[in-house]
Amino acid sequence: MFTRHVEIDHVAAINALQKRGAIEKLLYLNSVWATPKLAQSSEYQKKFIGYYRMGRKKASFYSTYFSLLEEAAANTPLPTLKDILERLFHATGARHLSFGSKLLATVDDKIPIFDRNVAHMLGVKNGSLPEAGWVEKALERHAAIQAGLAAFTNHSRWPETERKFDAAFPEAKKLSAGRKADLLLWVSY
Repeated sequence: MFTRHVEIDHVAAINALQKRGAIEKLLYLNSVWATPKLAQSSEYQKKFIGYYRMGRKKASFYSTYFSLLEEAAANTPLPTLKDILERLFHATGARHLSFGSKLLATVDDKIPIFDRNVAHMLGVKNGSLPEAGWVEKALERHAAIQAGLAAFTNHSRWPETERKFDAAFPEAKKLSAGRKADLLLWVSY
């Protein structure tokens, strides 16, 4: 679970996000919730794969993944992370905590992303999931990320950090505090 308070250089993190164009890319990817069919666009998929550094996977993985993304964007209530993890495993035979959380976070930015950089910053266990009970372990790690982000945004310095973020990225003011914190921690590792 979450183990420590994290200090980062907020100005350097905002500058790094600006340099990477990360916010503009994220907002484009998140627009799939308004246009679910966008998930089937080859241009969208290429940008998603690049942004989230999904690497080379089999075509069947991408077909399954983007179909699940389209389905999640088109439906309420959203599927649970457990459901997404199990469906990805059934279709691919692999355990995908990070990619599963990114799928859900794309359609609801209040859902935390399990990212190895953020996990490292927050002191959350990362690495391979065990074969037995892997879904429960994945959900525990995801909950630890959520707790760490909540602690980060509940710190007394957060309001000023969020004001700086919003001033630098006014188009992203609507992002949840958790997503803003996630972005700042991700780029700070």
